[in-house]
Amino acid sequence: MQFFCSPLYPSPLLARIGLQLSAKTGRGLALLVCLLVGLLPSATAEVAVAPRLVIIDTGIDSSMPLFTNHLVHEVCIMDWYTCPNGTNFQEGPGTATVPSSIINFNGFDHGTQMAAIAMNENPSLEFIFIRIHGNNRNGARLNVSENTVMNALDWAKLNAKKYNIKAISMSQGHHILKNGSKYCPSTPTFEKKILDLKYLDIPVFFPTGNAGDKNRIDFPACIVSAVAVGALNEKDQITSYSNMDRTLTDFYVLGDIATVGPAGAYRFASGTSVSTQIAAAKWIAMVSAYPTKTYGEIYLAFRTSGAIVFDKSYKYGRKMELDKAIALFEPLSP
Repeated sequence: MQFFCSPLYPSPLLARIGLQLSAKTGRGLALLVCLLVGLLPSATAEVAVAPRLVIIDTGIDSSMPLFTNHLVHEVCIMDWYTCPNGTNFQEGPGTATVPSSIINFNGFDHGTQMAAIAMNENPSLEFIFIRIHGNNRNGARLNVSENTVMNALDWAKLNAKKYNIKAISMSQGHHILKNGSKYCPSTPTFEKKILDLKYLDIPVFFPTGNAGDKNRIDFPACIVSAVAVGALNEKDQITSYSNMDRTLTDFYVLGDIATVGPAGAYRFASGTSVSTQIAAAKWIAMVSAYPTKTYGEIYLAFRTSGAIVFDKSYKYGRKMELDKAIALFEPLSP
């Protein structure tokens, strides 16, 4: 009787009452009493939640059937008071959705394309979308500061356990860099936020950029703790447009792909933004297959298993290959 009663009661007194009821009237009636006084825990079993990707971008067309049962949450975090509720923060259905009247202009379709690309790579993907780009009354895109990106990372850290967040991708950056080998802007606060997520086994993926710079990659991809992703062509060669830095670029992934934009319209996307979403989707697939593996174990599997790839000048990097990384964790056949 102790095994039956003790987990049901929040205090010793109630536990003793439960024991007495069970002894005198039997388990069934005692259970009924527990239900009537509201002391039983919920009968609903906890359902395992799939590992989720957070996509930070311009916004999304959440009405697309492609995203049904895959887009699990929306968030709006901005510099401007342009979230649907008139403030600079809101979360819930529709909060990351770009109005249909402007979504095909001024680059607002970018976020929808990125989400579609990630899903194309990993069709079972579940994701959370954070919109960071606001618009003025004429539909023009408003600037985004580093603070807004850091606020988005803070939201992901705060909600990592609630939503089972296992990776973050942002297919944006800039090429305003310093000269010399230490060209990456010094942003200790930004780097700490990425490191904090890394310690939670959550990588943050950024594109290396598309300026064709073979010595420097975009910010924030150049932050050491970030996962920087460059682009390959269909021949597995590093593209001419992909920025490179052999010491900072973590992976190279296909950068040219057919996809869809708002309302399911055909798009052909090209760039390291594409590669970033594919890489993040591969990571989520790996976590799904091996949920107990750490950031370090998964990262090392990708880094040691992928093929070495080159550009036309024979500068090289590492391709990110999911099947080869998985093979490292598979037991050897007898």
